[in-house]
Amino acid sequence: MSVIVRNNQKVGILYHSILEYISKPAFLKSKSSVNNVIQGPQSKGIQVLASSNQEEDSISLAGEIMKDAYAKVKADLATSKANKDIRPKDIKSTLSKQWTTVLDPSRTDLILACAAHVKGSAFITADQVFAADFGKEAARRGVRIYVVPASWGGSSTELISMGIGQSI
Repeated sequence: MSVIVRNNQKVGILYHSILEYISKPAFLKSKSSVNNVIQGPQSKGIQVLASSNQEEDSISLAGEIMKDAYAKVKADLATSKANKDIRPKDIKSTLSKQWTTVLDPSRTDLILACAAHVKGSAFITADQVFAADFGKEAARRGVRIYVVPASWGGSSTELISMGIGQSI
């Protein structure tokens, strides 16, 4: 988590750290909302930094999508247990191909993905598991998930700091 510390006290947290937190299973299973997660540090005097309204909207939308998708997967789990011929691995690989796009290294592809991301109609991530798990729900809401290939190097935090996902 990216936290800014001054005089041994936390004084700031970056928005992409909140996004990292809300994508974890503990948050998805909780009844907490994204706004509660954002207000938590603020109530303790910790500033949430590097934000614009688009950034906050993007985080809230991502949180809603992930919560809805998790609830749907959880509800469908009982049904899928009855059908033992279908393995979760098969479902994930199908979803990944159907609902997500892996960015190619061409500049045009990246520019179009970033422009769509800023407008709220796309979500850029380096996490292929995230893309497979939440791609269908995102697509249902009109949001395309673009996956940054591992071959590009760098963590998702580094990609965000370079501006490839700064409105997350």
